[in-house]
Amino acid sequence: MRELHLKGHEDYRTERMSKALRSPLLHPSWSAWAAEFSAALLSALPGRRVARSITGETLGRKPTASSSTPSAPAGLQIRAPKLTWTIRWEKLAGTQSGTAGSTQKSASGRSHYPELDALRGAAAIVVLMNHFQQVWLATSHPHWIARPKLNPLLWLLVNGHASVILFFLLSGFVLTLPSLRGSHQPYPRYLIRRVCRIYPPYLAGLLISVIGCTFFLGRSQYGPEISGFWSARPDLRSILAHLAMVGRFNVYRYDGPVWSLVHEMRISIIFPLLLILSRRLKTWSTLATAAACTLLSSLSLRFLETGLPGSVRATAWSLTLSYCGTFLLGSALAQRREQYSRALGKAPLSTRLALLGAGLLLYLYPPSAMYGIDVSDFAISCGGLILLTFCLQHGSKTTEWLRTAPMQFLGRISYSVYLVHSPVLLVLAYTFYRHSPATFLLPFLALTILLATCIYYSVEVPSIKLGRKVGVAR
Repeated sequence: MRELHLKGHEDYRTERMSKALRSPLLHPSWSAWAAEFSAALLSALPGRRVARSITGETLGRKPTASSSTPSAPAGLQIRAPKLTWTIRWEKLAGTQSGTAGSTQKSASGRSHYPELDALRGAAAIVVLMNHFQQVWLATSHPHWIARPKLNPLLWLLVNGHASVILFFLLSGFVLTLPSLRGSHQPYPRYLIRRVCRIYPPYLAGLLISVIGCTFFLGRSQYGPEISGFWSARPDLRSILAHLAMVGRFNVYRYDGPVWSLVHEMRISIIFPLLLILSRRLKTWSTLATAAACTLLSSLSLRFLETGLPGSVRATAWSLTLSYCGTFLLGSALAQRREQYSRALGKAPLSTRLALLGAGLLLYLYPPSAMYGIDVSDFAISCGGLILLTFCLQHGSKTTEWLRTAPMQFLGRISYSVYLVHSPVLLVLAYTFYRHSPATFLLPFLALTILLATCIYYSVEVPSIKLGRKVGVAR
């Protein structure tokens, strides 16, 4: 009788939760969003079985026959000593009437987008040019270098921070694609592959930076903005902090751009939970959740992580919360990409031009603050979301250009370019100090691409293969 009572109570709770998730919410207020967000969050918690999407064995509870059959739908399986989750992707997709159709088509759609790889390469070059501009600003320079925002094309070329936000959007997009194919990937296998993808090239970049710091220690020709790099001799404590990677530490000690990789690794660890959340939320709820992440991050930086020096503030945990919202938006775009692309293709030309203008405006010139809250990253994310939707349009000139061989090659080595361009720039800047940085721009680009190519073939490719082998072995 007790088992029947518990089963009846659980079925009643499941039915109530399923009805709540299927209701056509129009989000007229924050309360409606909070209700949907709470329901989605509950589905990500251990032991919750929402709409029969998650079946589990926890603390002695035996799984039902349907959850243990070999023909069970594939998904993400998370195993622990007394905990087993199997997330059924197609069941999760079917609980929302607004996305069920698009998800079904996405399962048979493309699993790889070469144009997005090229876009990542272009973003890496923008970051490279942004840091080159900073070195040029520390010397005699033409006036237009100091005010790049006055020229939208120049600002697009040197807007490094927006490119990092674009990296996060692309990561959320790409990490979601395997789930849409219905592929079965246990969490340990996913995590091993993700660590092998990020960590070994990161170590190679760190080694190059430490060697550069050893030979070019204490150079201060360019003032405090540049001389903060490689200003102290490498020591065991700082190297161990970099090796740990996910903590708070002075990221500008050796290779400044790695601050974004700290957030990338942290979010990658918890991304399956973000994926479940994004599958439950509709479009407006996803935007509201990303905005809430920005709000909570800003408040946390102001009241909880105060007094952090700038070099450590870049790896604050509060910023990771903000970038979780960016990953969430990228994941939502991956799930609804066909739906958004069709809607954009059917829209009138005037509407498409207005959307493109709004996307560029948010991406390049976001509002810095509203009511004392920094909303720039959220605005950049929304602008990047619109621009990515345009890039996904089949047959467009932009897509054809991104699919060309040079752009595809740049996309493949983009991660290594991001890792090694800073030490290459510092070595050239200190070596040719008395010359204008404009004189070593081409050598800077050539050496960075050459070194990045070497790192790609000698470290990245083997580490990716290692992750696949180890993941399969487990």
